[in-house]
Amino acid sequence: VLYEQAIIEEIVKGLLKNNICIEINTSSLRNGLNETMPGHGLLQLYKDCGGKYVTIGSDAHFKADLAANIDFAKKIAQKYELPIVYFKNRKMQIA
Repeated sequence: VLYEQAIIEEIVKGLLKNNICIEINTSSLRNGLNETMPGHGLLQLYKDCGGKYVTIGSDAHFKADLAANIDFAKKIAQKYELPIVYFKNRKMQIA
């Protein structure tokens, strides 16, 4: 399903308005895809709309998948100049 660019942009702006940062999720790489979720297009849109930070996740359901492809995700965050953060007690921390 293809979505209208304007709708996706409004969603991203809504996330940013509510101080929600997005996650670069690497589970798609373990499942045979070539891109993280979100992919490059959405990450660029996030950055263009004022996104400043990302988190990284792997959707690990098994120990072997914990932090899978984290270095790949870090490189993508660097490409878009988006610092990686994590949350401790609901407070953002720079990784």
